[in-house]
Order: sequence, then structure tokens, then C-alpha cells
Amino acid sequence: MKSKYYYFYGATTFALVLANPPAFGHGESIGGVGGAGVNTVGAVIAERPTVGLRYQSRSYDQFSDAQLLAFQAQGQDVHQHSREHTAFLGGSFPLGRDTDLTLQLPLVRFVGFKDNSNDYALTNQTISTTDVSQGVGDLLALLRQRIWQHDEQHVALIVGIKAPTGVTNRLTNEGEPVGTHNQPGSGSWDAQAGVAYSGHWRDILAISADFLVRYNTTGARTFRSGNSVQTDLAILYMPHRDFSPVVELNAILQERDTENGGTKLNSGVRSLFLAPGFRWRITPTTTVFGAVAVPLIQELPGIQNDERFRVTLGVGTSY
Repeated sequence: MKSKYYYFYGATTFALVLANPPAFGHGESIGGVGGAGVNTVGAVIAERPTVGLRYQSRSYDQFSDAQLLAFQAQGQDVHQHSREHTAFLGGSFPLGRDTDLTLQLPLVRFVGFKDNSNDYALTNQTISTTDVSQGVGDLLALLRQRIWQHDEQHVALIVGIKAPTGVTNRLTNEGEPVGTHNQPGSGSWDAQAGVAYSGHWRDILAISADFLVRYNTTGARTFRSGNSVQTDLAILYMPHRDFSPVVELNAILQERDTENGGTKLNSGVRSLFLAPGFRWRITPTTTVFGAVAVPLIQELPGIQNDERFRVTLGVGTSY
């Protein structure tokens, strides 16, 4: 008889692993839905085809226009957006007992973008604005290969590639191209790799962890997002068969971006987020999940906006 752990994950594992493209503010390399957590990539391989929808909203502190103009006078290239909303569509497909493939496509919407250093802003000594930059983002194809299993302990390798399918031609209110960092797509081919673990303790606690690396190439308008290393840990408490609270730690170290052969000093991130959340099996094959992440540590080199919080909600269904 299968344990509560397998009932919770076997039929409803939503192994849709998502990669925030470099355009995302303080973008993580890979986040995921699988294993014990909401954001942590798990090592439990999908047993059936699974499709899902995930929504994420991120909110940032803001500089005033006066501050942006003061930074401009100091020769500081500073940009910001107030919020970003992303819907991730995708599915996972078993390729064998120990292998699955995930395909995932984001729909991205940046709100309230301001730039003090594009051509329009510098020529007119003002702030360039963009109400909304939105569209299809970059497609991710990701393969997980389980390399070890003992009872209900799993270890899997992760490799993936992000293709430049997203749009990179959105314009500011003044008619100039929006900076690549706030385009829905990146224009770059990026590689990702890592290792994930999933296990449980006495059918009470489920644990997932990952260590993930992203290598980025140069994309639209010679912009290259910084390479990154990310690690996540999720612990899920299973007092009941269908509803389980979860708490996660999500950490990232990302290098500075480059553009036109130079390093963008006001970029890069070192952060640690705490994300309490839940997973709720509403039918034998459908799970909904959610989390609110808040920063415990946030070190942003140069002049950047702190991220205040992010909210994630989603649903996955297997067939």
C-alpha cells in the first residue's frame, strides 16, 4: 500500500519547473513546483502527464522621480518597475520510470517602469516612463533524471535550456525600446543545471532541497543577465491527507549584468527569502498551492530597489 507521501505527490506531483528569464527584476535562475514545496524543485519524477497554471506577483520599493534625476546627474544608470505579474503555463511528461520532461511558457507583465538613462531620458534630462511592458516570455525545456532512490528518498539531476521565444520589442511611452531587463523575453539562449532531493520522515514531514545554476548568454541589444546560483529548502507538514502547510527558504547569488561590453554596476543580488505556504489536494488528481515570500536578507549591489514581497498561486492536474 502506498504511503501518504505518495498519495500526496504521486498522482498530483506538479513538476512544472519554471525559470524567470533575465528580464525579471532580481530574477532567480529556477523556481519550481514539485517535491515538498511551492518554489523548491523536487526529485519525485512525474508518474503521469501533468499540466498546470502558476501565477506570481512581485512588488518593489520605489525611488521618487527626484531621486532618479539626482542619480542621473551623478551618472548612475538606474531603472525600476513597481510590480511584475507572470502567468506560467506548462506541463510535465514522464519519459520513463526515472525521467520526465517539463515545458513551460511565461506570460509576463511589467507595470510602472521608469528609466533615467535611456536616450530619451539623457537627451531631455528627464525620466523615461513605460506604463506596461507585457507579452510572451521565453520557453523553458527541462529534463529531470532520477539517479538514486531508496524507499521514499529521491535524488535527481536537472538540466535545461531556455529558448529566446519571448518578445523583445516593447516600447516606452516615448516610443523607444524598453530596456532588455524589462522586456518579456531576453533574446538569449540560457543553460540551467542542478541537483534536487525529495524525501520524508515518518509520513509526517516531507523535505525537498535543490542546488541550481544558470549560465546566461548575450541577448537582445547586447544585454547579458548575470549568471546565478540558487538553493532552496522546503519542509512540508502532513497532518492530514489533503491539506499541508509548507515553509521554504529560497536563496540566490546572482552576478552583475553586462551591456555593450560593460558591467552594469547597479545590478546583481544576494538574497534569502522565507516563504510560508500550502499545498491542498482538492481532487485525487488536482492540487492547488500558494505562498507568500518575504526577504530575510537582501543585498543589492549599487543602487537598486528592494523587493518587498512576492505572492505565488497555482494549480496542477495530472491525467
